[in-house]
Amino acid sequence: MTKIINILLVEDDPLMQDQIKFYLKKLSYTLKGVASSGKDGIKQALKIKPDLILMDVIMEKPHAGIDAAKIIRSKLDIPIIFLTASKKENTLIKALKTNPFGYLVKPIQLESLHSTIEVTLLKHRYERKLMQYQQALEESEAMFRGIFSAMENGYYRLSKKGKIILVNPAMVTMLGYTLENQLIGKNFTELGCIDTESRNRFFEILKQKGEISLFESEWVTHMHRVINIIENAHAVHDDKGILLYYEGTVQNITRVKELETQLRHSQKMEVIGILSSRITHEINSRLTTILGYADLCVLRLKPDEKLHKYVKAIQKNGRIIADVVQQLLNLSRKSKNQPFEFDLNHHLKTWEEIIIQILGKNIELKLKLNPQPTNVYADPRQIEHVIINLVINARDSMPDGGKLTIETSHQIGGSNSKWKSEIPHRSYSSLTISDTGTGIPNHIIPNIFDPFFTTKDPSVGTGLGLSIVKDIIQENHGFISVNSELDKGTDFHLLIPATRENAKNLDAG
Repeated sequence: MTKIINILLVEDDPLMQDQIKFYLKKLSYTLKGVASSGKDGIKQALKIKPDLILMDVIMEKPHAGIDAAKIIRSKLDIPIIFLTASKKENTLIKALKTNPFGYLVKPIQLESLHSTIEVTLLKHRYERKLMQYQQALEESEAMFRGIFSAMENGYYRLSKKGKIILVNPAMVTMLGYTLENQLIGKNFTELGCIDTESRNRFFEILKQKGEISLFESEWVTHMHRVINIIENAHAVHDDKGILLYYEGTVQNITRVKELETQLRHSQKMEVIGILSSRITHEINSRLTTILGYADLCVLRLKPDEKLHKYVKAIQKNGRIIADVVQQLLNLSRKSKNQPFEFDLNHHLKTWEEIIIQILGKNIELKLKLNPQPTNVYADPRQIEHVIINLVINARDSMPDGGKLTIETSHQIGGSNSKWKSEIPHRSYSSLTISDTGTGIPNHIIPNIFDPFFTTKDPSVGTGLGLSIVKDIIQENHGFISVNSELDKGTDFHLLIPATRENAKNLDAG
């Protein structure tokens, strides 16, 4: 069934009106309305909304049709064909600026009218479809951009040679960059994200199978931070099977790995605690007997007797073992701490003489204490144990002398480059103990708080000191971290709640 084409004629010449009416009827078009002025043409167009308008250019005033066409086109998507007897260049130019679909010069011929109307309707139909396709494409692109930008996981698209073509914002942020252009055109090995061997193994699997799932590896961000990731990727081919590109997603599982490590550590500590408790009780009872008999021998022997020297050696080594046993007991059962608020600065000044004696003559002590009182809510005996332990470690790392700095300050919890994890937003007193010693190699820093881990000679250290330090700080709702650089020194950073209220909030949280 042929579609009815409704046409509006805007023409002020009655003779021309009659001629066009006759032509339209002969061509089987429906004349929906006739107007004799631009103003009336606008009114009828808005009312009847025809499929096409035939518009005279010059009517009640020069360019009346052009002005009317502008208004109609701004409100309705209707194709307009201009009719004019004028051949003036400026009139034609002005008419063309309204983007008309056709232009007929009077006197109008039947064939010209027919072909112009059909071409105009066809052109308008295709333009409307094109606009619909364009709109659908824009909506699709907007949806893709929304999903693309909102993805929590990283997304990438790589060329056949492994060069980055496209990345989403999450990928840019994950790798420590700020702009997508910093990654485009490079591959991940060039960026220093991942070693060549691991990447070659990844692509070998991807090329063999066409896809790869749950590929775990370590990446290095632009800020030199190591992250653990899981990667999924697949090859994209065209209809003929020709490879177009690779695309994949990257999930940062660093926090998951950290929690797994913490769980394994807590399980290990639990086992160590149980074993330590059983073993140390047995050793302690036997050691008490040995030391008791050694004390009796010392009382009965004269200092110049040869046996006296041997018994004194038994006493000395027995007490060293007793100290180790006590540390094991502390590790296996946490003694009830007795916290209260005290000024850390005041206690550091009290402990200054003891610290100087521990350090010896070759090591300079520098106290950089906060000018304001620096209160902490903790057990002072435990904090003293922590400081003395860290001072001894610092001394042992400076066999040729150096400088030890103890600094205090106030700090509000939050993001800080010193801390790997987020610190709750509370008020803390900060204690930093820095030395200029040999430093700690990066690869062993994650292990220094493990029980029995030590780089010292077995006759010098038991490997329990830092483990107990960490337990004490955590028991007092605090945090500890370490920064170190070989041949330059080590900094231990401690955060301790400043008030009882802060400690209670942390305990509740």
